[in-house]
Amino acid sequence: MAYSTSTHRSSHNSPYAPPRAQIKQPQGGAFMRDRDLAAEGHVMAIGLWTRVFSALGVLGAVLLLATGGGIAAPILVPVIAIACFGVLLGSHLFDLRPWARWGYLVVTVLQLLNLGLGVLTNPGAGQLIPALLGGGWAAAQLWALFGEGGSRVFTEGYRERRDGRRVPYWTSVFFILPAIGLGLLLLAVVFSAVVRL
Repeated sequence: MAYSTSTHRSSHNSPYAPPRAQIKQPQGGAFMRDRDLAAEGHVMAIGLWTRVFSALGVLGAVLLLATGGGIAAPILVPVIAIACFGVLLGSHLFDLRPWARWGYLVVTVLQLLNLGLGVLTNPGAGQLIPALLGGGWAAAQLWALFGEGGSRVFTEGYRERRDGRRVPYWTSVFFILPAIGLGLLLLAVVFSAVVRL
């Protein structure tokens, strides 16, 4: 009885074939737009609110300076300068400029030191609770900027490789929570104004 054997065997079925080359996975700094959209949105939200709150600080200080609200100009002028730097910092953070991340780190560390000094000089629940909340929020922001995702967003050439899709930063927790806080503050101001009428 005649039979034929195939002399052609596919290399992936042959036990004698050399091992196939391993497929290289993208490294941690590799550009993957879909993966990095959320991290980019967190950074942009932090930058946006830094700009907004700093601009409000500039406006408030200028109004106090113009109306002479009992605070001396030598105090208000540095406050205005710091708030103007905050506007610049927030704008560049929103635009993913690498220097802004380190500038934000310095500002955050100074704020945390100020919170710590406030607790040490005036211990009690009135100082401790705001300090813990502020410290937790600052730690979360630094995680967003310096964690794995944030570090990729600030890598060399990342901004130039972005496509035209809009980043939904308004869905980030770093956008939503400050928006809720600002909304509640505005409601409190309006309620207090109505009560006085």
